[in-house]
Amino acid sequence: MFLEPLPFIGLVPGHLQTTFRADPSKFDMSDNSISEDISSILLNSYEIKFGHNNFIGRLPYLSPNVQYLDLSHNSFTGSIPCGWENLKGLVYINLWSNKLFGEVLLVELSNSKHLVVMNLGNNKFFGTIPINIEN
Repeated sequence: MFLEPLPFIGLVPGHLQTTFRADPSKFDMSDNSISEDISSILLNSYEIKFGHNNFIGRLPYLSPNVQYLDLSHNSFTGSIPCGWENLKGLVYINLWSNKLFGEVLLVELSNSKHLVVMNLGNNKFFGTIPINIEN
């Protein structure tokens, strides 16, 4: 499902909230002005592009089949959820420019043997980078 860039402003339309739980292979809502807390919604797609919106609240639940995740340029708060260590097929993660903080559980995120890009900049994270993902 591609909803990018549509002039969505404000909350996610009610009929789309159930779509978050569906199983489209790609879900692109990037480059809108959606301002909603989606922390309690399970995102169940291989490719999730929600960058450049105004999503708020904690990071959402993700199914283990996520391979591409872009939640950059939003207003998510809190830390990276502990459940994200199950994202073993993750290839790309971009959390740039949110309001995230805390110790980065990079050891858990680096469990993916396929991880190529991890952009966590412009947040308030701290911690060490595991030796297996320094390069």
